[in-house]
This record gives sequence, structure tokens and C-alpha cells, in this order.
Amino acid sequence: MDQFVEQQKDVGSTDSTGTFTLNPVRAREKMRQFQLALAGSYIGKVVQAATRTGAAHIEVKVTRDALTVSFTSANQELLDLDSLLEVLLSVHSHPDSAIRHLAVGLNAAANAGTKEVRWCTPGGSILLTDTEIRKTEDVSKDLRFVVRKNRSLFTWFRGTVYLEETEFLRERCLFGPCTVTLDGRQLKPEKRWDSFAPSDIDHFGLGKLTQKFHVLEVLEEAGSAPSVCAYPPRAAEFRLLQDPASEEERPLYVWQAKSSQSPALPLLYSGVTSDERPLFLNRALSFRPTLHGTGYLALLKDGVLLDPIEVDLGHPGAVLMTGAGDLKTDLSEFGVVEDDMFLDFLLDQRPWVGRQSEWVTSEHLEAALQACGLEPKDYEKRLSHYVYWLHNHRLPIVSSISDLVIQHFPDRGFVKHPSEEHSLLPRLRKIHHDHLPKDEPILGFYDDTLMGSGKSGFLITPKRLCWKNTMFPPQYILWQNLLLDDLDFPPKKVAFMRTEISISLNDSVLDCLPIFLLDVDRLNLPPAYKLSTGQSQILHLAYQSMGIQDGVYFYPHIPRAKLSAAEEFYCGALPDSERPLLLYDDTFFGGADTGFLLTEKNLYWRNMFAQSKSSSLERLSRLEVTETSGGIKVGEDEISVYLSALRPLVKIFLQELLKSRVSQELS
Repeated sequence: MDQFVEQQKDVGSTDSTGTFTLNPVRAREKMRQFQLALAGSYIGKVVQAATRTGAAHIEVKVTRDALTVSFTSANQELLDLDSLLEVLLSVHSHPDSAIRHLAVGLNAAANAGTKEVRWCTPGGSILLTDTEIRKTEDVSKDLRFVVRKNRSLFTWFRGTVYLEETEFLRERCLFGPCTVTLDGRQLKPEKRWDSFAPSDIDHFGLGKLTQKFHVLEVLEEAGSAPSVCAYPPRAAEFRLLQDPASEEERPLYVWQAKSSQSPALPLLYSGVTSDERPLFLNRALSFRPTLHGTGYLALLKDGVLLDPIEVDLGHPGAVLMTGAGDLKTDLSEFGVVEDDMFLDFLLDQRPWVGRQSEWVTSEHLEAALQACGLEPKDYEKRLSHYVYWLHNHRLPIVSSISDLVIQHFPDRGFVKHPSEEHSLLPRLRKIHHDHLPKDEPILGFYDDTLMGSGKSGFLITPKRLCWKNTMFPPQYILWQNLLLDDLDFPPKKVAFMRTEISISLNDSVLDCLPIFLLDVDRLNLPPAYKLSTGQSQILHLAYQSMGIQDGVYFYPHIPRAKLSAAEEFYCGALPDSERPLLLYDDTFFGGADTGFLLTEKNLYWRNMFAQSKSSSLERLSRLEVTETSGGIKVGEDEISVYLSALRPLVKIFLQELLKSRVSQELS
């Protein structure tokens, strides 16, 4: 490129020289497209700017006419008004810094229907309105951010027009290392920590508690590195239960750590809120007594809570608060980009989370129940089961189907890792013999019958999910072919890929199965069988278009008897260069002498009382596919599909398949 530019210098001639200026009004109009997604969230950017510069205290005052944020800081970055003006007009190309936080906040506030926005410093001010950006001579003793909004008749009688801003402060600015006061009252977390996880899960019948029960909280005190948060999940009184057998109660306020070198404190919640100063933390972790579900990651970026993320922390119900560090935020400014850096960050957190659960014992939980006014013996079996599961089956990093089976499914009603001597295994293998290899281990199964016959329910192996509903034939799906775009939860069923699994007898298993399937999908398992790119694409398209349907069979588990019937009646012996990918049996009794067979090269079919036919996919790609009263018509040829509900799905599949073949040929 440099060489090209030098060559063009010799060809051209100078026309004129001079300078140009940027019209602030036009620049402001351009910046309007970068408004923050959350109304009133600009105040969070001001808090981030203050936190980044080391402010110890942020004061917010709201009147009927104005909102003012003021703080003091020894950092000189926000005093340079000329630099701030430059960043205001090019904020999205500026690196992460306090001045960038402030510029985003100023622009967002000015574009949010405000009358004027001012940034005041001891050396002057910047004024932003709908039509101008300019410096003024106004000065302030401290650093001050002032917003004035236009008032309508409705907002005049309602009181303040700054409800979104104050709500954002109460939701997002509670845990930062500098205190925030709103109209003279300090903001506190109170029960905000409880709101990260669903409130309707109560696995141990602890409904008598007046507040949610946390099995364990671990607070890691800040060392030499700057702290990322100041308040623990709740500023509350805890009891450290090191010796549950002792009658002596040892109340301990969580912020009274002996030294920065002391280990993290395992704490069991039992107390009331307190007004004492907070502990400065690097990480805060909370466990809830659940056997399945996801965890939550709450990241703090310069004192402001980003959008909490539902993640796998290696323990269901765990909530981890920690600093966002160098993780990138998206255009909303308060969401984390889940890129490779984020995944590496998550992998670093999981082992630490996993180690903390080793503190929990049955005695700890019994003592905590007593502190909450409950009788431990009422929960003895539940608690001992939970502790055993926590110590022996919790996995810090989930990497396989077996790990997920252990983590997600309850012990009651679902049999995990049954031995080959289990009385029901031979019957299950016989029911699913068409698609379940004899040597494939069964990781767990659920029997949905009252008499224990196994004729309804599902089983899980490292390679597939097999199920059978009452009065329907058995079905299966390989994990690599699992698609959850249409995942749904009709009563007593889990629906996906245009099929359903009935679970009528055990609500816990019914709740666990969809979460398990979603986590399997996240594993991104490698292909189970060696297929060419074209073969894989055809199978994926078939699953996507038709889902799991009666009478439709996919490679590699097309029943041998049906494939033999197809070869005898309408496709002959397939050459070695063709692999049977999909077979549809159009017979009522399963003889497979009519239907169609698809390979990566050809389509073979035979209708009842008709001659067999075949055609290459290349030729079919030039023909139109339509639905008829008895099947699917491709060009002048009709393929019988006696199941009326299946016809539109087959039509969609063939249309998409042949369209993709056309695009491949054109490319």
C-alpha cells in the first residue's frame, strides 16, 4: 500500500492546502445512534468514571428539576476538558479509561431527552444541549455531573423524572469499592444477592424459612491487589460454625478478618442486617441447596454490576461475584462479550468454586438450621443426601455426558450408572435393540411406568438419548444431532425436534431433563461417526427439517431388516460409493417394501402397486417440489407419504436439500 501511495504522488499534483473543522451539531447527531440500551444507565458510566479515578465516596442528589452526581478525586484525568471534548466526539475509538466512561455517560445523558448536561470541575465546565457542545467558565469545588430534564404535565405531578436513574443506582451500584449515597442515605445491597437465582426451587422443603437459605458463603478478602467489591452478598451478621458441637455461640461480623493473609471465611447465614463498614473483597461466593440448575456470574466493572450471566460454575445454584478485569463489554456497555477470553476466565474460576464446597458438613447445616429456628431432625435425610452428593458427585468442570448425568438428575426415580446385573437393563436393551448397540454402557435411566416394566421412559448413554412413550415405538437421537431450537414444556412432557418425551410420574426428573439437554448442547461434542462434509450436511438438514418422526430412520441406525427390504424392492444393492443416510418406511406394518431411501447422490423410492424409481439429486435439483393429497411431488414424479402430518416436513426437507445442491453446483 505504501508503495502504491508513493507512485500516485508522481502522477498527481497539489490542488490546495488548508484545515477543516468538525461540526459539533453534526457530530452530536451521529452520536445519537450510540445511545445506551438501558434508560437512565448513563449514571452508571459516571459511577464507573469516579471509581476508576479512586473516588472514596459518590454523592447523588435528586430534586424535582435536576440530578447531581458529585465526588472528589486526586486523579487529574477528568480535569482535562480539552481531552474530554476530543473523546466526546470519538468515544467508541477511545481505549477503556475513566475519561471514556465519563464521555459515554455525558453523550448518553445528552441524547436521553435531557434539557442540558453539565460536567463541572474546579477549572471550568462543559455544557451539552441538543444543539451545542461548549466549554464554559463555571467552576465547582468538587467534580460534578448535573442533568436537567424537560418536564411534562404528567411528570410534574408524579414528582421526579429521574426514576430510571435512581433504580439503576439501587440495582447496579451497590457493591463497588466506594460508597454511594442517594439523597443523604447510603445504598446497601440488602436482598439484592437473592434476586440472581430463581426463587421457586425448594428441594429440601425449607419453605418455613422467612428468607432464602444459603448453604455456604465464602468471602475472599482483598490482598495487595485493588479490591473489586466492597460489600458481601448481604451486609449481614453471620455465625462461624467451626465447632457445631459447642454450645457457645460465636457471632462474627464478616468484615472483621484478622489479616489480609487469612484464608477465605466459610460462613453459614443466620443473622440480621448490620450498619457496620463493609469488607473489601476480591470474590464473594454463595451456595444454595439445589441438585440441578445453573449458576450465576455477577461481574463488577469499575464499581458497577454488569448484566448477570447464567453459566456453569460446576455447582448448581452457585452465585459468584468478582471483578470483570480486562473482559470486553458489548455495545450496551453493561454486557460482557462471551469470547475466548471470557471462556478462559470462566475456566479459571471453576476450580476455586469447586474447592469451597469441601467445607460443608451435615453438622454445619444442622447448626445453621437451628440458628434459623428450625428443627434439624426434620431435614436429616435431605441434608445428609445433599452433603454426600456435594462431596462425591459435584464436578468442578463438566466435560462429559456422564458428568452431566451425575450433576443434574436426582437419585429418586432416576437410576444412575446401573450395573449390568440390574433387573431392568435386559428389558430396556431389548426395547431399544434397533438403535442401541449391545456394548454401549447405560449411564442412567428413568422408568415412567407404575409397575416397573420399563415400557415407557428414557435412558442415557455416552452417545445417545433413547426413549419410548406409551403406545408409541422407541426413538433415539445421537447427541451430535441434538437440536433444541423448538424446546418446549407441555404438561408432563419435554418437547423438542417435533417429538415429545412423556414424564408423568416424577416432577423432579421432568424439571431436570430440559436443563440437562441444554447443557449437553453446550458441550459441542465431536462427531460420533466419520462422514463426509456432504453426508453430514444432509443428515443435519434432515434432523432440522423433520425432527424425530415415526417411520423415519437415520444413519447409522437404519434397521437391517428395513434396509434389506428397500434393497430388494426398489433400490437394489447400493454401490460402495453411496451410503444410506435416511430411510422412510411408508408401510403400515413396517415391511419397508414401499417408501424412499436417500444417499448423498441419489433418491430411491417405490409407491404401493407401482414400479420402483430413482433419480440423482443433481437432476432433482432442477425440479419443483410440491405437496399433494397423498405425498410429495418432485417434477412429474410423486412419492407416497401416507402420514399427513409428515408430508409438509418431507416437502421442506427436500426443498432445502435440493436448493443447497443448486447453490453448491453454482459455486
